[in-house]
Amino acid sequence: MKTEFLPLTVNGSKVYSGFGERFAAGLIDAFVILPLAFLLLWLQSFDRNLAILIAIPAATFYALYNVYL
Repeated sequence: MKTEFLPLTVNGSKVYSGFGERFAAGLIDAFVILPLAFLLLWLQSFDRNLAILIAIPAATFYALYNVYL
């Protein structure tokens, strides 16, 4: 069975990003997600009921964010 790889270029343009572009995208994601995560953790520390109310939408957001990427 022969394995066929996807092409690196199509019509002269790159199909995949290199290490630098992917690393920069990861940093941007971290700068977007980490403040939100710290805010949600801080809010959850006040009250048990508030923690439950925040945990459900937060889990949904993180799941959808990972699927979207």
